[in-house]
Amino acid sequence: MKPENTKLNIYEITKLDKKKCDSIRQKILEKKQRYTQDELSYIQRMNQYNMFNNDELHHIVATFSNLAISNKL
Repeated sequence: MKPENTKLNIYEITKLDKKKCDSIRQKILEKKQRYTQDELSYIQRMNQYNMFNNDELHHIVATFSNLAISNKL
């Protein structure tokens, strides 16, 4: 037997909040450098589900690299 409703979107499957994901994507597009702890955990979870394109990933890696370097100095 097949379930009747098989049209699930990524947010229903991952249990991520669409508004938070959209807000984080907007900050990434605007090349923001500061993120809250909640946003950082969402970025990690969104990355687990491959929700970022290459440009977004480049910005995230560059931001985290800068944070890591500045914390070491």
